[in-house]
Amino acid sequence: MKYTSSSSLAIIAYAAFASNAYSVDASGAFVSSSSVCTPNRTTSPSSSASASALSSPLAASIQYEEQVLEDLDTSIRLAEEAIRLGEEAIESSNSVHQQRVDLELNFKADAAEPENLKDLLRETQSKALPFLKRPQALDGTMPGDVGFDPLGLAKNAKLLGIFREAEVKHSRLAMLAAAGWPLSELLDNKIATLLNLTPALDTMGRAPIPSSSWSANVNFESIPDIYWIGVAALASAVELLGTEKWMGKEPDYKFAGCLGFDPLGFYPKDNDPQGQKRMQTAEIKHGRTAMMAVAGYYIQEHLTGLPLIGPALSHFFS
Repeated sequence: MKYTSSSSLAIIAYAAFASNAYSVDASGAFVSSSSVCTPNRTTSPSSSASASALSSPLAASIQYEEQVLEDLDTSIRLAEEAIRLGEEAIESSNSVHQQRVDLELNFKADAAEPENLKDLLRETQSKALPFLKRPQALDGTMPGDVGFDPLGLAKNAKLLGIFREAEVKHSRLAMLAAAGWPLSELLDNKIATLLNLTPALDTMGRAPIPSSSWSANVNFESIPDIYWIGVAALASAVELLGTEKWMGKEPDYKFAGCLGFDPLGFYPKDNDPQGQKRMQTAEIKHGRTAMMAVAGYYIQEHLTGLPLIGPALSHFFS
């Protein structure tokens, strides 16, 4: 047997002792072995029968002890199984706890996900048109760059530079026009009267615009030729200067439209790069707004047939 106990050993020892010290007589009573196994005494037939009778309770005792040991072995196996199940339960509990911790961490990560998603969209999507991919050349480093290129014209950095040059020029012209167009309609008649000149506005008081009624309503003869020559010469000079600086990559040409024209000293110095970028961004934003405004001027006058400053607003400027 695998397992023994002190009580079992005692019982077995007692049985062995009893088999040597006692025997059973014919009547079934236990008697001392001295009375049946004394030297110089012949064993009677009745003593053999007594030895056979003794084996029966001894076998029963041994069988009982074996059953006890077997039950004890079963109990130990059950205890080991219970311990194993307990260890599995502890391991399962630890696993559940770890899963809970992971879920909490994932929840916290998910809570921060919109910020990460925003960063991802900023890198891949156009800021101006979030449903479109950001063109590769428009990486946000250029002032006023919001990824707006729905036609995909700026395919590389070189083309982007060309388009930025054109945009800056159109922006500056549009800002001049956005201010000059309504001012001309307000002041042309007064200035012409003061200088004894013929007003340049059409019969409706509108500034000259390309339309079907241009030739009928605009008095071109009132505009001297020197004016047109001067405008063309000034525009050509500025264009040539900008092209020479841009194509020649001169050191002082640091960005698109950098012609060094800053009579009031508004542009920040080189030790303030953030201020310089802010000023460039402000210029391009104002220029884009002015281009939209000038387009609106044209549409308004062409559709209504009235000057920008109509009768409803003219008393504010009279």
